[in-house]
Amino acid sequence: MQDSGNLGIHALLTEEGFAVDGSYHYVGTVTSGRPSRDARFSDTLNRIKTGKQRFEKSRHADDMLVERACNAIISLEHSANHLVLIVPPFASPVWKGMGMNGYEYIGQAHDGLRRCSRIPVLDYSNPELLKGVNDCEFIDGFHGGDTIAARILLDVGEQDDTVLEYLDLTFVQRFLDKFSGQAAGATTSALTRKRETDFLKLGCGKNSQFESNRN
Repeated sequence: MQDSGNLGIHALLTEEGFAVDGSYHYVGTVTSGRPSRDARFSDTLNRIKTGKQRFEKSRHADDMLVERACNAIISLEHSANHLVLIVPPFASPVWKGMGMNGYEYIGQAHDGLRRCSRIPVLDYSNPELLKGVNDCEFIDGFHGGDTIAARILLDVGEQDDTVLEYLDLTFVQRFLDKFSGQAAGATTSALTRKRETDFLKLGCGKNSQFESNRN
């Protein structure tokens, strides 16, 4: 989207859409150009309550699905020089809600993936395991923004020497210094002059921080 300069109807109407690399820009949501469907994570928490829309419940992992995932991982391992599996975090209220409502299959699935290959599984499902992360950096209850992605990169690089060879730690740390507390600060500053707002209604001080980052 940003490279070609061509915008589709969806992008024109919502200020959101996919870039050429497959990433998704949430400009409309984070600037409150379109209402967030997950203010205070209400939509995600309701999914947990009802067990629907990607939050179906089970106390046991499906062995067949775990095996299929293992086969895919083994295939990727053969074609990649170095492979790392990353499980991204949930927002803290969402993770706590899932812990009380029958999502035991998640941990079982991760254990199965660890057993079937030599690939490490870096599990950040619990946001407390990722240094510095806070709920203001989420797009919704189960999608972190670009700041959270940078935090993951930093943590992976500190644990994995091979990843560290390809990672500019100075750049990542400067990125975090600039966009800490924002969900899509880098995306927003690159694509619009609008400010990121407290679109999740969490009491996040977005405007003042965005202004200081601009200067």
